[in-house]
Amino acid sequence: MKNARYILILVLLISFYSYSDESEDDQSRITPYKGINVSTKLNNDNFDQWQVKVNSGFKYELVKNTNLFFTYSIAALWEMTENSSPFKDINHDLEFFWVTKFGLIPFLNDALVSTKLGYEHTSNGLDDESIDYEGSTRRSRSVHNLNIQPTFRFGSKYIFVVSPKFWINTVQRDNPDIGDYYGNFDLHSKIIFPNRFTLSSKYRANLKSGNGRTETRLTIPMTWPASWIFGYEPNTYWFFEYFEGYGETLLDYNVYTRSIRAGISLARE
Repeated sequence: MKNARYILILVLLISFYSYSDESEDDQSRITPYKGINVSTKLNNDNFDQWQVKVNSGFKYELVKNTNLFFTYSIAALWEMTENSSPFKDINHDLEFFWVTKFGLIPFLNDALVSTKLGYEHTSNGLDDESIDYEGSTRRSRSVHNLNIQPTFRFGSKYIFVVSPKFWINTVQRDNPDIGDYYGNFDLHSKIIFPNRFTLSSKYRANLKSGNGRTETRLTIPMTWPASWIFGYEPNTYWFFEYFEGYGETLLDYNVYTRSIRAGISLARE
């Protein structure tokens, strides 16, 4: 429990200082992706209370002004209370996609529409010969898919975003049933109150098997205690997450879990 607190304090302190030697042009083309956050599990459904979850990722425009992107992101579960504080699972996600924008909807002046066409590869980077700290083997997991994702954005003062995503799982050598749990459809919605909070929700399911998951995230600007301690408001947020369903990470893709987490976010999704 103490270790989890220390890591959250460390990330909080680091967030107040940043340095970059990249060119301004590079900075304009590389942005956070899927959020950057660290959070601690508060409930104890599977005897893993205080487990730390780390999410981080970036998006980079491969050719300027083409809307052709490469992304890399990770989701990791860190068992800080176990001996040697091992990572239970680390998921690596690579995407290549192209985004086309349609501009305004004629009868809705403040609505914007875009569509993403892409390829995605998700893996935990292991083979079946790997052995974890509990002696488990056959831990290799991977999913490849081709996907399409339209996004509808409404409003200016207060913003509402809804984005359904459909995909075809193409390669499942290690776990042929993983698509039944990983899904082939999700619906992502988000409400943004600038300078206040952002609430997002993602529902994922396999439309045939019925297996699914829900993931809800809330980020709130860290106006306290940072403004009281440092005299200014940092570009950092309080982070809360609720997850229920199958496959919080790929290792347990067919295990139903429930997680309540709290921590900090350095960048919203």
